[in-house]
Amino acid sequence: MNENEVTRIQHVYNERNARLNREYNLLFSANTHLGRYTLDLKLCSFLIKHFPDGVEHIKALDVGCGVGNLLQFLNNIGAQTNNLYGIDLSEYRVLEAKNRNSGMNFEIGTGDLPYEKKSFDLITAMTVFTSILSNEMRVGLAQEMSNALKEDGCILIYDFKYNNPNNSDVRALSYNDITRLFPNCSIRRKSVTLAPPIARRVANKSIFLALLLEKFFPFLRTHNLYYITKSNL
Repeated sequence: MNENEVTRIQHVYNERNARLNREYNLLFSANTHLGRYTLDLKLCSFLIKHFPDGVEHIKALDVGCGVGNLLQFLNNIGAQTNNLYGIDLSEYRVLEAKNRNSGMNFEIGTGDLPYEKKSFDLITAMTVFTSILSNEMRVGLAQEMSNALKEDGCILIYDFKYNNPNNSDVRALSYNDITRLFPNCSIRRKSVTLAPPIARRVANKSIFLALLLEKFFPFLRTHNLYYITKSNL
């Protein structure tokens, strides 16, 4: 993969880690809980559809796993810890994930996915592709995810559908981008997540109002959740 792009992403996240530790824990707590709750509901709808017998025996990989929150969610709904894998470019986040999630499998990434072909039933990537500005690296990552996925598996991608004018380190991921990155695949999407500037103002005063805004005003949602399967399914 593009070593310069990998280095850039690592630098961005190192700076973000320091800022999160200083500022975000208290300020955005209600907004964070709201976002996780509504995303978890959408994730469950796709997981139930694809794994009707449950997730107890699936093998899952979270690309850009951060501190392991998504893998914790999968573990909470039945997935076995030894079948959960995470990889991230941030050494700090991987070490924190290991501390929080005993028995799961984490490693520090170098820009490639070091896994055998057709290894996983489920592969996830949450706000990963928008952090990649290089088209070459986006294409390479998508191909490696497809290669690591079992024929009857699925990929779930959650990402921004709009550019952020205040953040030049991210680039929106459109439906057309997804179709180019995963050709010959079946792709479904759901819009999710109340716009963070609105959620930060509303959720701290009324979670209920924030939920209503997200449910009944889809134009206020800033992310898409994509459900991707290989075309023969």
